[in-house]
This record gives sequence, C-alpha cells and structure tokens, in this order.
Amino acid sequence: RDAMRCRGSVQTDNHVGPSGRFCPLDDRGIRMNVRALLRIVFVSALVLGFAVTAFASAKNEYQRGVSAFNSLLANEKRAGLRAEWEAVMKPFLRSLGADPKSEYAPRSMFFLGRCYEELARRSFSRADRLKALEAYDRMLATYPKYGWSDDALFRMGLIWQEQFKDVAKAERVFKTLIDTYPQGDKVPEARERLLGIKGGDQPQAVAAKAKPAEEKPARAAPSAAPKKAAPAPAKLKDGLTLLGIRHWSSPDYTRVVMDMTQDVHYERALVEKA
Repeated sequence: RDAMRCRGSVQTDNHVGPSGRFCPLDDRGIRMNVRALLRIVFVSALVLGFAVTAFASAKNEYQRGVSAFNSLLANEKRAGLRAEWEAVMKPFLRSLGADPKSEYAPRSMFFLGRCYEELARRSFSRADRLKALEAYDRMLATYPKYGWSDDALFRMGLIWQEQFKDVAKAERVFKTLIDTYPQGDKVPEARERLLGIKGGDQPQAVAAKAKPAEEKPARAAPSAAPKKAAPAPAKLKDGLTLLGIRHWSSPDYTRVVMDMTQDVHYERALVEKA
C-alpha cells in the first residue's frame, strides 16, 4: 500500500511512510512544509513584536509617571489637589497594564504607593493611607525579592509612625524589614527609627544608597512646607492642647488643619458671609 502511495511521484527528498518505508516527497508536500514553516516564523515574529512593543510602552509610561511625580512633589500648591495626584497615577497604571511582567511593574506599584502616601499627607484621609499601604503590600506580595522591597516596607513603617501615629505597628514593620532584608539599603534608617521609637525621640536622618536620579522621588523644597499659624502649643479645656494650625490655599479651596493632642468632638456647620 505504501508503495502505491509513492508510485508516480517526483522524487526530490525522502520521508518515512506509515509502515516505516522511505517514500519520495513530491512538490506539493514541499510547498506545504514551506508554508507551515513560514506561518510559524510569522507568528513568532508577531509575538516577539508585541512583546517588544509592550516593554517599550511600559518603560515610557513609567518614565513619564516618575517625571510627573517629581514635578508635582516640588510644587506644593499643585500637590494640594487630589486631581493632580490622580493624574500622576495614570501613567503607572498604564505601565502595569502594558506589561505586568516587565521590570517596570514593581516600580510602578511602588510609585502608586508613593502617590497615595503623598496624597494622604495632604488629605489626612484614612482611606488614602490604607490605599498607600495596599499598593506597597501588593508589590511585596507579587515581587518579594525585588530590590525595592525594603523601600516599600520602610515606607509602610513611615505611614504607621507618622500618619497613623501607631508606633507599635511601625515598630513591627521596621523589625520585619531588618529581619527579611538584612542587606537592604533601608536597614540603617529602619534601625534609626526603632531607636527613636524606643527613646521617644524622632530619629535623625540617615544617609542611604540613592536610587538612580531619574527614578528616585524628589523631595519637596523646605520653603514649600505648610505654613504654621500657631507654633506655640495652646492649652484648651478638658486637657486638650492645640499643637499648631496649618493651612493650604489653592484656587479651588483652602484647607485648615488643627493638630490636637487627642481626638475631639466637632460639628459641621456652614458659615454665612457677613
């Protein structure tokens, strides 16, 4: 039967028939094999092209986000607006969507946490603080061995210590950082924070290995800090102490914050114009 299948064909190459016998391969078979090979090459090139494009898009969006973050952080007037921070988050979200497996994915997750962290400093919103912690935690869960993991833990510790005023949780986070990433560049600062918590004092700044300039978040200029209208503590009734008053002004609204030694009862009211 195999011999009948082979009979009448033009011999150009050999292949093994169903029974193991060698049969000549005709022109039609060669054309089919070439077409199949070309399809494989085309699909492979297409997949590779998509991968390269996705990586380039992830990189470009990430770099655009870092530039926007640094620019906003240096402008305290703009930084007081929620819409500005939400706009900065979009390039990082697009970078994650373009290529979730690229090296820019954990970096984008980290900067999403930084955006919510800086927003929470100005909004004093518990929800924003929790979103910052969630972004850092998601980065740690997805990329636990990435080089910025100790940075994410350190930022979480700062949020608990400085924004939530929960030194017990901050202490646990700093200890976890030291135990999990003993070679991390944030270990010296974490140790300094722990010393400050135990001694009741704010730790002094510790020099740490810096990230590349295009990736490291910029610090706001000292002159851009919120104004303090009442620097001296003022004793109030029921043992309350007013530590200070801060305010931010923008074209849309003015926010006034009173720092107290404990929670106080307040009521909302509309002040009519005189």
